[in-house]
Amino acid sequence: MLGKGTDDHESYELENKGYFRSGKVPVFDRDFFDMPEGRTEHNLVEEFKDNLMNMKNLDKQSEYELYLEFKNALDSSKTRKGEVVDMGMDMEF
Repeated sequence: MLGKGTDDHESYELENKGYFRSGKVPVFDRDFFDMPEGRTEHNLVEEFKDNLMNMKNLDKQSEYELYLEFKNALDSSKTRKGEVVDMGMDMEF
């Protein structure tokens, strides 16, 4: 029978964090808990606006590529029918 405090009973593995033996816990940075809220489309528009503000003085080709990236992400989100983002759990990593 597995007992308390044994690796067979209490160890686990987290994707991108590694293996944790019994009694060991992962450390998460602040960004880990920064989860998106609302609809995917809203988050895409906000991200696009932030990108435009952060990338001032872009040449026309770079602006167009940024637009295409936004458009493709928006088109992709339409196939998901505007699902509400549930604390990031519906996002694939």
